[in-house]
Amino acid sequence: MDLRSFLIASLALALGACGPSGDEPKNSQPQDTRFVLPSSAIAVAKMQIVRPAFEFPGVTEAIQSTETRAMVSAEIRAIHFAPGQMVQQGDLLVEFDPADYDAAYAVAEAQVETAKASLTQAESNWQRAQELKPDGYISDKQYDEARAGFDTSRAGVASAEADLKKAGLDLERTKVYAPFPGKISRPYYAVGAYVVSQSAVQPQPLFELVQVDPIYVKGALELGAYNRAVLLRQRLAAEGKEIPELALTLELAGGQEYPYSGTFESWDNTSVSSMGTITARLQFPNPDGLLLPGQNILVKGESIDAVERIIVPQKAVQIDQQGHFVLTVAEGDLVERRNIEVGIRVRDQWAVQQGLIEGDRIIVNGLQMVREGMSLNIQDTD
Repeated sequence: MDLRSFLIASLALALGACGPSGDEPKNSQPQDTRFVLPSSAIAVAKMQIVRPAFEFPGVTEAIQSTETRAMVSAEIRAIHFAPGQMVQQGDLLVEFDPADYDAAYAVAEAQVETAKASLTQAESNWQRAQELKPDGYISDKQYDEARAGFDTSRAGVASAEADLKKAGLDLERTKVYAPFPGKISRPYYAVGAYVVSQSAVQPQPLFELVQVDPIYVKGALELGAYNRAVLLRQRLAAEGKEIPELALTLELAGGQEYPYSGTFESWDNTSVSSMGTITARLQFPNPDGLLLPGQNILVKGESIDAVERIIVPQKAVQIDQQGHFVLTVAEGDLVERRNIEVGIRVRDQWAVQQGLIEGDRIIVNGLQMVREGMSLNIQDTD
């Protein structure tokens, strides 16, 4: 057999081997194109009994403060407080030398007595003029002079009494008392210093006083949280339901828990549009003066009454122009978008008010890889 015949025969045998026979290779199975998602990436929605809680940073703020300045010009004779001391309303704090004001008060008292004596004489003259005028014993001019003398003397008494009152106030102002309870600063003048009242040359106050018990705590809340809270209160009030109370506590620097609970005071009357926030003001007792104005703390709130809600991890909740939503695994293992209405945060979870029912399967991991309508191949990872 020549070479050409050999090659043709070999080709024929090779083609025959590819034909139908008992050893024919089977066709391969179609490839599964579904997205593989581990079962650990899915959470099942369940109702839970929770106490809604929240936290936000806050700053302490004095309820009231004052810079007390001298109301009289005199030498300081005594200072009755120490820097940082807690004082009570009415405590005597500073005494000025009252000698000049004692003398001025005595002069004013004497002027009142003189004015009263003049009034007594003028009143007697006026009464006598009223008796004599009808019988023609005095002229019209004398009658008018008697009446004017009486009116002038009466005004003189009023003026003298006003001067006496002013002298009395000045004398009282030689002693400075605490206008309200609080923590006091250091004195800005020493004993023996001469202080000029309301002087631009000596603008420093005698001391500063801040009320620290109770004390305000203010913090900025996101407007969305504020709107939800206000609308919820309005809805509960309209339905005749009780508004749940909140237990408000503080965490100090270093993770220390503040021993007293607080109460909600008010919302600010304006919002910060650039930040999308509104300021809430809380009030806390501070009998030991532990909290000082300007101190940074963490505010924690928790509802006293428990509620039943579906709770989902915050990382599963997304937001777009339509609002909050989650991706769920629907029938046939298809990815389905579910719009939800979130309530308050419970630590690292959201309480869901609407949009989910118990038993819904929620995708919590791998969200960046799945899309609505996608078919899933859920593999058990247990």
